Amino acid sequence: LRTMAWVCPIIELLFITTVIHFTGGYDSIFGFVYLVPIISASVLLSLEKGIVLSFLSTVLFSALVMFEMKGILPAHPVIGEMAYARIDSAYLIMTILFNRFLVFFIVAAVSGYLAESLKHKMKEAERMKNEFVSLVSHQLKTPLSVFKLYLEELLSKRLGKLTKDQKDYLEEMEQNNENLIWLVSDLLDISRMESGKIQYEPESTKLDQLIPNAIARLKGVSESNKCVVKFDNQVKKVPAVFVDPNKLEQAIGNFISNGIKYSTKEKGSGEIVVELKKVRTREIKQMRKNIPYKSREAVIDLFDGFRPTIFKKRKNKNFLLVSVRDNGVGIPEADQEKIFSKFYRGSNVSVYHTEGTGLGMFISRVIITGCGGE
Repeated sequence: LRTMAWVCPIIELLFITTVIHFTGGYDSIFGFVYLVPIISASVLLSLEKGIVLSFLSTVLFSALVMFEMKGILPAHPVIGEMAYARIDSAYLIMTILFNRFLVFFIVAAVSGYLAESLKHKMKEAERMKNEFVSLVSHQLKTPLSVFKLYLEELLSKRLGKLTKDQKDYLEEMEQNNENLIWLVSDLLDISRMESGKIQYEPESTKLDQLIPNAIARLKGVSESNKCVVKFDNQVKKVPAVFVDPNKLEQAIGNFISNGIKYSTKEKGSGEIVVELKKVRTREIKQMRKNIPYKSREAVIDLFDGFRPTIFKKRKNKNFLLVSVRDNGVGIPEADQEKIFSKFYRGSNVSVYHTEGTGLGMFISRVIITGCGGE
């Protein structure tokens, strides 16, 4: 990418120089088209690259003028004589070329400065937004947690018996309160991720122990949705991976929770299967080509679990594959590329009338990538 960032503008400059040569050389009306790649580089890449391109533009244009003056390249006058015939002073031509360089340089500098100022303001606005979201989320989480404790105390019947209607109302309140707690937690996670404050605490972790914990944590949700969650461990001796167990459990839990929300209940009960198996690099590559998004995959590198993995540089290495499959509504083909995008929800989920923010898959992707998986 770094190479292409230089190659493309240079090709553009060479093309512009060729166009200028065949449309009058020094007199060409396309002389200031050089400003297009210069401004683009200053705004999209960096001020330094814009200045370098302004220098290269001047060098190319000056070389073209000198070659045409010396007769090395044939001149292509559009109307009348070339400028070289009208201006007999080489010093005057060089002065004009230097002034052109100054114009290019000033345009690059101004464009780069304005772009940097805009980027700085955008970053500052993003920082203030994240701080606001984090503050509000923290302020909301405390009363919601207290509210949850009071609801649990009332439902436990330690404070007295409840009528059926009272019990139903309290259970509905508890469910909505739980949804709000999940929402606030997701917003806090997003705020930390976008501000770069998310902290990983890696340690030796066994996935055959972590996955059952994630399933157990969602037992109440799965039972209330009449879903059965199964763990299919196909690895006889599961090796330990060096990851943050709490965050990875949260990520896998998000996949399971998604399966529970959108499982097909018309068939009696929803079924979610969490599968753990060992695969090799060539199988991973094949899965990338054929993987159905209805089966959501997360790969954890056995040997380099915490640092990000570049699979194409590894040959014949073992990986653990965690897949979560459900018998739910599935994901339309047109939406499959968006499933890990922030705030994305499938276009077909409205039939299930489920609550959701569209943040769970995005958070899971960030966590799994941060743990060195894919």
